[in-house]
Amino acid sequence: MSNKSYYAKTDFGPPPPNYVAGLARGAVGFITRSDIGPANYSSYDSWSGYQENIFANDKQDDEDRQAEEEYNKIDNFMAGRRIKYIEKKQQEEAKKNLEKNPSVAFQFADLKRDLGGITYDEWNAIPEVQDYTIKKSKNEKYTPVPDHIIQSARSEGSFSTSLDVTGLQTPHNINDIGKANQTIFTSRLDKSSDQVSGISTVDKSGYLTSLNSQLVNSSADIGDFKRARNLMKSFVKTDPKNPVGWISVARVEELDGKIQEARNVLYQGLPHCETSDEIWVEIARLETPEKARALLAKAATILPKSLKIWLAAADLESNREMKVKILKKALEHIPDQPRLWKKLIEYEESQKEAKILLYKAVECIPDDLDMWLALAKLETYENAKAVLNKARKIHPQELSIWVNAAKLEESQGQPQETITKVLQNAIKYFSSKNINIVKEDWLKEAAYCEKSGNLNTCIAIVQAIVLHNVHDKSDKERIIKEEAKNMIEGTCIGTGRAIYEFGIEALKPDNIDLFQATIDFEQNTGKDKDNLKRLYKEATTQHPKYESFWIQRIKFHWQEANKVIEQAQLQNHSEKNIETPSTVDEEAQMNQQITAQKAEIQKLLQESQENLPESQQILVLSIKYLKKNEEIDQARELVYKARKNNPTHQVYLSLLKLEYQTGALQKAFQESQNAMGAFPNCEKIFILSAKIAYAHKSIEQARQVYEKGLRFNPMSVSLIQKYVELEINHKYFARARPVLEKFRVKLPKNPELWCTAVQLEIEAENKKGARYMLARALKECPDYTQLWSYAIELEPKATRKKKTSEALEKCRQDPYVNVSVAKLFWKERKMDKARKWIEKSTFERPEIMDSWAALYLLVLETEGRQQADEVLIKVKQLDVHREGRLYQKIKKSDDGWRYSFDQIFIKITDQIKKELSNIE
Repeated sequence: MSNKSYYAKTDFGPPPPNYVAGLARGAVGFITRSDIGPANYSSYDSWSGYQENIFANDKQDDEDRQAEEEYNKIDNFMAGRRIKYIEKKQQEEAKKNLEKNPSVAFQFADLKRDLGGITYDEWNAIPEVQDYTIKKSKNEKYTPVPDHIIQSARSEGSFSTSLDVTGLQTPHNINDIGKANQTIFTSRLDKSSDQVSGISTVDKSGYLTSLNSQLVNSSADIGDFKRARNLMKSFVKTDPKNPVGWISVARVEELDGKIQEARNVLYQGLPHCETSDEIWVEIARLETPEKARALLAKAATILPKSLKIWLAAADLESNREMKVKILKKALEHIPDQPRLWKKLIEYEESQKEAKILLYKAVECIPDDLDMWLALAKLETYENAKAVLNKARKIHPQELSIWVNAAKLEESQGQPQETITKVLQNAIKYFSSKNINIVKEDWLKEAAYCEKSGNLNTCIAIVQAIVLHNVHDKSDKERIIKEEAKNMIEGTCIGTGRAIYEFGIEALKPDNIDLFQATIDFEQNTGKDKDNLKRLYKEATTQHPKYESFWIQRIKFHWQEANKVIEQAQLQNHSEKNIETPSTVDEEAQMNQQITAQKAEIQKLLQESQENLPESQQILVLSIKYLKKNEEIDQARELVYKARKNNPTHQVYLSLLKLEYQTGALQKAFQESQNAMGAFPNCEKIFILSAKIAYAHKSIEQARQVYEKGLRFNPMSVSLIQKYVELEINHKYFARARPVLEKFRVKLPKNPELWCTAVQLEIEAENKKGARYMLARALKECPDYTQLWSYAIELEPKATRKKKTSEALEKCRQDPYVNVSVAKLFWKERKMDKARKWIEKSTFERPEIMDSWAALYLLVLETEGRQQADEVLIKVKQLDVHREGRLYQKIKKSDDGWRYSFDQIFIKITDQIKKELSNIE
C-alpha cells in the first residue's frame, strides 16, 4: 500500500480554529500583515505585548482541564508549605513575646490551679485589696500671687512696737519658774527611767549633759518610721503566721524608741507563731530578765528541740552554775548539738569533769572532729593515742588527726625521725584508700604548726608532702623554690626554711643552686646567724671545690669578728670610767671571743687554700686579712709566691697595694711598671700605679701613667675621675677642665662624669660655673639622684623652694636628696625640720652611713655629745651592709684600710660640715 493512500485514509479530526495548514513550517506562498500583526488580536500592544489571555475565548478541552488540575495541585502544595512555615514562625514569635512580657494570667497559672483546693475559711481570710492603683498626677500650675499675700510676707519681717498682753501674764517670781522647770525635768526622768527592760538606763545626775548629745528625730525621720510601720503591718496582715513580719514590726517600734509597743506587737504575734523559736527569743531580748526567764522556760516546754531557746536561756544567766544546769537540761532533749557540748565544756572549770563531758560528747556526736581532738589534748599519752586511733576510724579522710598525732609525739620529746614517720604513714594510708592528697592543705597545716610552736611537726609535714609524686630532678628543685617562696611571702619563715633545708638534703649532691638560694634567704629574710653559719659549713663540706661558698663563709666570719671588735670598743667607751670585777670579766670574755674569731678565720683561709690552691679571690682575701692584722711579712711572702706561680692581675693588684700601703715605694714602683706592661687593659692597675708614681716620683709622672692608661682604656670612667681628682687636689683646675671636657664629649650620658664636673667647679669656688654644669647635666641625665642633690644645695635662695619641690618629685625617697633638703633647713636653723628629713632618710635606707653621720652632727650641735654618742652606738648595732658616697670614698682612700669605723664616721662628718658651709 502506497504512502499516499495511507495518509489519505487517516482521520486527524477537526482542525483547531484559525488553523492554517503548513503555516508552522513555512509552507505558504506569502504572508500578509494580517497573518502576523495586531490585526488578529485587538489586545496586542506594540510596546508591552499582549495584555490579556489570548486563548480566553477558546473552547477548553480535556487536556486543558487536566493541565489546569496539575497546576492547581502544584499551587496548593506550595501554598501549604508557606502556611506551615508562617504558622511555625508566628508560634515562635508568640512564645518569645510571652517569655519577655508574660501576662498576669500566665504568671499565676500554677497558682490558679492550686485555688481549687483551698477551703472557705482560707478564702474568707484573704484580706481585701486596697487601693494601690497609680493615680494620674496633675500638672503643676503657676498662678499669680495675690497682693495681700505679698503684703503679709513683708509685714512678717518687720519689728512690732506693740506689747503682747498675754506675755504680761508670765509669772515674775523666779521660784515659780524654777519649780516649773523642775517639774518638767522630773516628768522626763520618770518617763525614760523605765524605758528598756524595766531597768533605769538614765543617769539622773548627768541628764542635762546627755541632752546635748541626744538626736531629735526630724520630720523626714518620722515619715520614714510611718512608711516602715505601714509596710510591716501590711506584711503581718498578709501572712500572720510568719514570725519575720511580727519581729520586723517590733524592730521598727524599737528603733523609734517605743520599747513597750514593740513588746505588745510581739505578744500579739505569739499566738500565731507559737512554734517559732525566733519570736520567743526576740520577746526575751526586749523583756526584763525575770520575765525573760519565764518566757524562755515556757518556750522550752513548747519547743524542747530548739537550740536557739536553750542558748538564749543560758546566756541570760550570769551565774556559771545556772548556765551549766540549763545546758545539761538542754542536752537531755537535743544531745546531738555540738554547740551545746562546747558551751558546757567551756564553762567547766575542772579538767576531770571536762574530760568526762568530752567522752559523753564523742559518744553522742562521733562525727564532730573537734571533740575528738579536744579529748586527745586532755588525755595522757597512751590514752590520747587510743582516742586519735578511734577518731581516725570514724574520720578516715581527716588530715588533722594525723597532724595531732605528730604533735603528740613531739610533746613527748620524740626524735624528728619518729614524728616524720607518722606523717609518712599518713601519706601511705591516704594512697592505699585512694583519698585525694591536696598539697596546699598539708602546707597550711605546716604553717599552723609553725605558728603554734610545733616546729618539728611542721618540718615533718614538709618532708612528707613537698616532693610527693615528683620524680624529675629539675621539677624537684623548681617546686622546692616555689613552695618556699610562697611560704615566705605568707610570713611563714620557719616553714620556708624547713622546705629549703629539706630540698638541700633531698637533692644531694646536685644542690649547689638550692644551697645558694637558702643562704640568700637566710641573709635577707631569715636573719638567723646560727643557721647561716651552719649552712656555710654544710655547703663547704659538701662542695669543697666550689669557690663562692668558701669566700662567702670567710667574709661572714670576718664581719662577725669586726662586730665583736666594735662591740668591745663600744663597751670600753661606755664604761671607761667604771672599773669593777664584772667589767674586767666581760672584757676578758670579749677578748677571748675576738681571739676565737681570728683563729676561725685563719683556719678557714688555710682550708680554702688547700681545697682551691689556684683561687685568686681566696688569695686576695688571705692577703687582706694578714695585712689587716699587721702580719705584713706573711702577706708579702704569700703574694710573691702567688706572683711567681700564677701572675694574674689580681695578684699584681694585691702586691702593689701591699707595697704601697706599707711604704715600700721603690718595690711598688718597679712592680707597677711590670704590671702595666702585663695587663694594659686593667684600669685598677693604672690607678694604683699613678698613686705610686705620684708618691715615689712626682705629679708629672702620675699624669703620664694616667694618660697611658687612658690610651689603653679610653672609656674608663674611674681613670678619668682619678686623673681629674689628682688635678683638683693640687688646685690645677685649668688642667682638669679640658681633660674632663674631652672625655665628657665621648660619654655625654655618663652621670658620674657630670658629677665630677660639678664637684670641680665647687672646689674651684665657681658657683656660677657649677650651676651651669648642673643645668647641662640635668638635661643629659634627668633621673640621676646625686645631680639633684647638688641642684638643691647650689640653688640660690630665691628659687630654692621650687628646685627642691622639683627634686623631690623626681627622686622620691632618695636618701641623698632628703639629706640635702635637711641641710637647707639646717642652714636656716630650723633644726626640728632638718632632723625630720634626716631621720626619714635613715629609716628608709639605714645602710647609708652618710645619713647617719649627718644625724650625728645635727644631734651633736643641738643636744650635746652624750646624745650624739647614742646615735653612733645605734649605727654600730645595725646589722646592714654599710654603704654611702662619702663612706666609700673615705674607706677606699689610700689610708682607708687603716681606719676604724669611728674614724671613717668622723671624717664623713667633717665633709658634711664643708658641704654645709658652701650652701648660701
